[in-house]
Amino acid sequence: MKILRTLNLILAILVVGIAFYHFFIENIHYSAMIFVFLPVMFLLFGIEKIYDKQQKMGYFYITTAAIMFFTVIL
Repeated sequence: MKILRTLNLILAILVVGIAFYHFFIENIHYSAMIFVFLPVMFLLFGIEKIYDKQQKMGYFYITTAAIMFFTVIL
């Protein structure tokens, strides 16, 4: 559980850092990375919430991640 929480924190910092760099410092040609990491982050948040016995919020995060994955693919 601690590993999952640490991984979530690292991913969140990475996504925020990439977004900050893209919008305020320099345009990144691979800005689609943000849209790949974001659904993964939501999926891991959902798994963490399910382990913490917050079923509704966990499934909400997982559903949101699935929708994001679907839109990234299209």
